[in-house]
Order: sequence, then C-alpha cells, then structure tokens
Amino acid sequence: ASGMICGDDTGLCKRVTDIDGRVVVRWGEQARGAAVHRLCVRKTTLACGRADGSVDVYELLADSSAAPARAHSHVDEGRVQISGLAFCGDERLLVADVAGRIEVLRVAGGKSGESAAVAQAGGHTSQVRVDSSGSLAASSGHDHELRVWDLATMAVTWKARNVPEDMVRLAVPVWTTDLAFSPGTPHTLVTVSGLVEQRLRAEVRVYDVRVGRRPTMRSIAPLGDIALSALALTVDGQCALVGTAKGELGLLDLRRDGSLVGSYKGAGGAITAIELDSSRVYSTSLDRHVRVHSLRTRKQQTSAYLKQRQFAVAVLPGGTQQADEGADAQPYYGPDDLDDNARAASTDAADADAVAGILDRLDRALDSPAADEDVDEARAAAARSERKAAKRQRAATSQGVATEPAGKPRAAKGKADPKNTSSKKTAQRAA
Repeated sequence: ASGMICGDDTGLCKRVTDIDGRVVVRWGEQARGAAVHRLCVRKTTLACGRADGSVDVYELLADSSAAPARAHSHVDEGRVQISGLAFCGDERLLVADVAGRIEVLRVAGGKSGESAAVAQAGGHTSQVRVDSSGSLAASSGHDHELRVWDLATMAVTWKARNVPEDMVRLAVPVWTTDLAFSPGTPHTLVTVSGLVEQRLRAEVRVYDVRVGRRPTMRSIAPLGDIALSALALTVDGQCALVGTAKGELGLLDLRRDGSLVGSYKGAGGAITAIELDSSRVYSTSLDRHVRVHSLRTRKQQTSAYLKQRQFAVAVLPGGTQQADEGADAQPYYGPDDLDDNARAASTDAADADAVAGILDRLDRALDSPAADEDVDEARAAAARSERKAAKRQRAATSQGVATEPAGKPRAAKGKADPKNTSSKKTAQRAA
C-alpha cells in the first residue's frame, strides 16, 4: 500500500498517490450527514468516522486501484458526530463523539462492532487521541479540560487545571481544538486552542502529567491572532506542526517555547487535518486540496484538487519516500535556518550578558559604601568652604575694611570715583 486517503464533506473517501497527487480510487455514498470527519489506519485496516455518528471499517486490498472491502459498519442512534477515532491495538477501536461519549469497539473476531467499554467525558469534546502503547487516551474540547483516561478501566487518571484568571479576574475560556501525545513519552501532551475575542488568544500548551496540572509551556499566538485548528508532532516530539483557520501551516520548536521555525505555503483555506511521517507533511484544507510538503525544506512536493472540502487525511504505510539531501543529518531545519537560528541565539546571548553586566554594576554601585562616603566628603568640603568664608569676613570687619561683593572691583586709591559726590566736594575745596 502507498499514498494517502482523504475524507470529504459529502461522504466520499479518496485514495491519492503521494507522488503526483492522482486520485486512484474513490468510494462511499454522498449523503447529508455522511461527511467524513475522522480517519485512521492500522496495517491494512481503515476506520472512517462520520458526521452522523456511524463508523465504517474497511479492509484495504493489495490492488490499490480497487475500492476497499467494508468489514462492518457500526451505527448507534445515541452517538452524534465523531470527534475522535484511533486504534488501540489490532483488535480494538476507540470512538468518541462531540457530546463526550467515549467507547472502545471490537474490530476483529466474531464480535466485531460490539462495545467493549463506554465512558462519558462530558462537555463538548473536539478531539480524543490514544498514546503509542494503546493503553491511555486523552480528551479535550470546548469547556472540557484536558483529561487522561486509562482504557483498561475507563477511569480518569489525570485532569488538567485551567490557567490563572486574566487581568480583569475572569476565567480564561477552555477551547481546545486539537491535541496529541508526544511520541514515546505518554506523560507529555500538547494542545492547541481556538480564539475568543479579548479573552483567549490562540495558544499552544505543553503539559507534563508528572509535574502538575497546569501547562509547563505556553506559546501565545505563535502564528498571529487566529484560531489554531490542527496539530501534529514530529516523530521525536521536539517540534509541532500547527494549522490555522486562515490556512497557515507552521513548524514550532517546542524546545524554545514554541518559537516559529518556518511556514509551509500553499493553502488557501482553513487547515482541517495534519499528518506526517519522518520526512513529509500531509495536510488537508477547506480549499478542497490535499498537499504534501517536505518537512525539512518546507517546499511543496504534491498538491491535488479533490473537488470537495476535505476534513480528514490518513497516511498509508509503505508510502513512497521522496528523500531530501541531508534529511538524515537535519530533518527539520535547512542550512539557512540553522545559520539564522545560530546567529540569533548568539546575538540574544550577547545582549543578555551585556544587560546582566550593566545591572550588576548598577547594583554594586548602589550597594557600595563608597557612594555614601563620596556624598559625605562633598558635604564636608562645602562646610569647610563656608567656614573659611565666614572667617575672612570677620577678619575684614575687625580691621575696618569693607568687603566688596564678589565680581565688583574696588576703586583704586588716589583716584576719585566720579559717581561719589563726597569725593567731588573734597576736590573742589582743595582747588
């Protein structure tokens, strides 16, 4: 098997090649309420979750040009739009709907389609994911805090706590649009949120269930003030692919507080689903396209116009790998990105060191007793000058010599002051 399978808003599933974007085969019935909202694949088994709450399970055939055979269809009148779909091993399938109902179905053996366990999460559930071991599940949504479930007992083992109140002491809205377990580390989860005007900016949050109930990292509006709609993590869990309601697709470095590494161009509508393997990114959007980008170079490799709005995508195992040069050495960054990031990091470090040095010197100057000693010495010098001036004034007074104001020269002896009338009279008498 190779390529990918896309699900649209009319109920059709299409198998698309990952080389030239050609539609190999399509199947399904177009009907109201049959929109495909979730797809997942394990080996040769494909599960499809629809807007009416039904779940179809197909067996993929060796002939890629033939429509897969439907193994069974599970319909429950109490189930509404599917919001979560994932395999828990080879024989179980987790199914969740937007009303918060979570159940595990058997998909193999004589009891296929029967419910093995049921739980009620409550609230509007927008996404449910299963970890790589198939033993834990996580759910979240609108006014639905992130929860971790033990699928063996269907009990909540951990529940997130909302972030502190905002500046006007109002609770920050809870509106998770997508989430994911970090590969290989089930204790770490990543979520993305929508946008509530003046209340909640689009956020990427990282949780560690071993540390506490609140996020250990928050990246606020990494792609601007626009709702984040889709999320996928790289195979090592160090970076996250996030999509927005405006069609932007960006790569974030979770090791650097969710800083933006680069963008994947091309989409003209809201990103609805993201999947990826070791070297490529698969995304669907409301502009009726499915696209394949290189994870490292971020260049578009394939684009296919599928006529209907696309809601889901699943990558088939054994797809053709279009390897990039140097991809093994550096799977996420190009050489230019590495240079820019290194320069930015060194500049930031130098600036931080300079600022730290200035602050340290200021602290030492303020805390040093030398500053106080300088002030006291200046005051003492001023006092000495005043005492000397007063002493000179007293000496001049005792000798009968009038002191002149500073800056006004005294008249020379023997010369009459023309402005002094007494001097004029004395001169006339002498004549």
